[in-house]
Amino acid sequence: SPAHTEDEFDPGWYRAHTLPNLERDLKHAALNPDCCTNEGPPRPFCSRMWKTSQMVGFVLGVLMATYCKIAQPCKTYPAANDMLAITVLCGAFWTFQVIPIYVTALIPAVMMPVLEVTNSENVAKAYWHPVNLLVLGIYLVDIAITTLPLPRRLTLKLLMCSKKITPGFILWCIMLICWGAALFVNNIAVALIISPFAASLVSAAEARVQERLSVNDKDSADGSSDEDSDDDIDYMHEVHCLADALMLGIAASANAGGMATLTGCIPNAIMMGTPNIGEAVTYRKWTEIAFPISVMALLTSFGVIYFRYIRHLKGTTHHEVVEREHEDFMATSGVVSRDEWVVAGVAVLQVCTLFASPLMQGYWKGPSGDTMVGDATLALCWALLLFFVPSQLEPGYPVLKWQTVQENLNFGLMWLMGGGFAIAYGFKESGLNIALARYLIEVGEFTAAHPIIQTTGVLLFSIVCTQIFSSFASAAVLLPAWFSVALSSVTNPLSYVLPATMACSFSFCLPAAAAPNLIVMAKSQEFMKALRTRDFLATGVPICFIMALFTAFVFVCTEEPLVHAAAPFPKWACDQVSCMWVHIPGFVRGVAVNEQACAVVDADDGRHCTLQNNTRLSTDQFMTGNAWMDVM
Repeated sequence: SPAHTEDEFDPGWYRAHTLPNLERDLKHAALNPDCCTNEGPPRPFCSRMWKTSQMVGFVLGVLMATYCKIAQPCKTYPAANDMLAITVLCGAFWTFQVIPIYVTALIPAVMMPVLEVTNSENVAKAYWHPVNLLVLGIYLVDIAITTLPLPRRLTLKLLMCSKKITPGFILWCIMLICWGAALFVNNIAVALIISPFAASLVSAAEARVQERLSVNDKDSADGSSDEDSDDDIDYMHEVHCLADALMLGIAASANAGGMATLTGCIPNAIMMGTPNIGEAVTYRKWTEIAFPISVMALLTSFGVIYFRYIRHLKGTTHHEVVEREHEDFMATSGVVSRDEWVVAGVAVLQVCTLFASPLMQGYWKGPSGDTMVGDATLALCWALLLFFVPSQLEPGYPVLKWQTVQENLNFGLMWLMGGGFAIAYGFKESGLNIALARYLIEVGEFTAAHPIIQTTGVLLFSIVCTQIFSSFASAAVLLPAWFSVALSSVTNPLSYVLPATMACSFSFCLPAAAAPNLIVMAKSQEFMKALRTRDFLATGVPICFIMALFTAFVFVCTEEPLVHAAAPFPKWACDQVSCMWVHIPGFVRGVAVNEQACAVVDADDGRHCTLQNNTRLSTDQFMTGNAWMDVM
């Protein structure tokens, strides 16, 4: 086909025709393209199981891990070298997709106890974190939504609101629906739901033009004018531009909407599992910070895609195509069913409950004042309701059947998040966080820069890593590293971790950067002209640049009133291993305090720690209760 011919010269890593198109296969290929591609480069290694890139990743990962184990770059903390070896091995396997990424996520569960970083019990706890239950509750509602025609119905209703349906209006409606759905449903599910609908619209428009071209060819053979044929060829070009715009718009808006909630995308869930962070960042606080950035990402994506693909179109009406699609939909699905109302209500109530969780948690306190009901409980209670409400569409069954859950629940996502949590726990347990943070601080004197420069630096570095290594791999490795940098410099960790988490969702530039990108690229092979890597680059680079600047501005303006990022180092972030909480009065960032954090110094076997004003403290004497200070 023409798409295949053009893609032979595509400089990117993945081509649309090499990806599976069936939804059941696309769910797996979205995060594991190299393990699920149909065609593409030959597989000459490991009994034709691995491509050259996968073999390179295997050799690179093993060599780097072996170097860390033998060379022992960190002399102070021997276990840190083992943890570094595990991290680089997982990073290489994730980047080159040597084996399915879900399976790679299980490597820490095996290697951390074997290399004596920590015991099996502690690692197992990381793989079934409270965040996993929170995501499970959200995902059960997502499954119920994907089995109903609700998103498609809303999109068609929005499109039919206008008497004149222009390409720009179609693009805006579909992007708005994707963005809104990603606030309630994870962005992978949104892309899987909406992209088939957009593909059907484009395919119908292409078929309509093909019919007209066939008629005009017969007229031309009879000696008729070629003017109508030329018009149809121009119209076909417009359809191709609209197709590219819709697919790119679905991916961008799904990524933009997913970043607004803690459960909308994988990086946000990994951040929640980072030690101590989950205690400080609630569902509501994250939404208050991320929502304006999410809206800006939607508007920026629409503007860039519109400027590149839509603005030069003549505005040919697509009303007939949309009307025909609406008639076919109503003929098969009918009016809104009770099941759709129930699932929509549960989704809205679930998000509202999570947003109001700080207020609701006050009603459930234990004898010692501990919070008894967390976000995971609130999310699951609404999801369980779907198993009790009888279905109107399938009498005798609940709205959400267990068979449906078994067929659609992606257990690999739980493993993936667990692998990220295990790496974060290993950083802390092995002392790698102290060693790595000290190295980063000494190399660039990063923490001495102005706050807006620090935030912009974190964003740009994390954005580049996200495009290269994918959003989930970057989040799994970078978030513990940035937390460690903040710990060693006695800076509030939220100043680095929150911007880095947001940057991991700015995966607009390459198909492999995020699952929604690969989904729309795979669906585009149904068109006469498929998406290419260069299409993602052309729109993604300006979007990322604009969003990096805007996000830096938003964080500098809002993080202090919302999360007090510029306040003295908080007690909740001190783990009493790499950071000690000492009862020494003084001034920290202009605020008088009676106690403060002291970062353990790696260079002298942890015998000293440093306060925020560079005052050094003996940890030995402090631990015996006789702290003494040695001003540097």
